[in-house]
Amino acid sequence: MVYRIRQGRSEFLLVQNRKNGIWSFPKGGAAKGETLEEAAWRELKEETRLKPKQLEVHADQFTESYPFKGGTRQVTYYLARCLEPDSIRIRVEELMDWGWFSVEEGLKLLQLADRRKLLKIAGERVEAIESR
Repeated sequence: MVYRIRQGRSEFLLVQNRKNGIWSFPKGGAAKGETLEEAAWRELKEETRLKPKQLEVHADQFTESYPFKGGTRQVTYYLARCLEPDSIRIRVEELMDWGWFSVEEGLKLLQLADRRKLLKIAGERVEAIESR
């Protein structure tokens, strides 16, 4: 879950999937032999072209489970502040749109209740981190 601070407020990076139009956080599955953290880095780089040096990663992790192809898919998100928010270049083969959104704006875009809940929790966590 990538965020930036703009004019003193946090905004989260959300992407819109080209196949189904659903808004989400950048994510994807782990390849065989890949750790969750390695998969998160690879997927973020593939979808947004962001590199580790452009992010300040926090220790916070958030997990989401949802039905997928007759089973359950579990996704682990890592919280990171984007240090170079203007450097994002989305992968147009997978994504049709993207943007930086406040928690309030993101809650209107995210269709899945679990993702809205994660966004609220992440927003509260960012407030705590940034107020130190």
